[in-house]
Amino acid sequence: MCACGMPLHYSDPEKRKLIESLIKMCGEMVTIINSENGRSWRVPRHFIALHGIKMEEMPQLAIKYAFEEVWLRKN
Repeated sequence: MCACGMPLHYSDPEKRKLIESLIKMCGEMVTIINSENGRSWRVPRHFIALHGIKMEEMPQLAIKYAFEEVWLRKN
């Protein structure tokens, strides 16, 4: 299922295979980091492939789809 609530809705089966391969290698989630303010969220790779991401929309998307906000440690 896509985080939007629909079954995975790829129009290109090859793109789906590519993303599923990436998920097997790297995991289902990816951390998206806003370089301007340092806020970060864990977002499913399928959602990114199917919907894209606009950083300015991330706070609202995080609330709507329950994406976890994470805090990265500074070295």
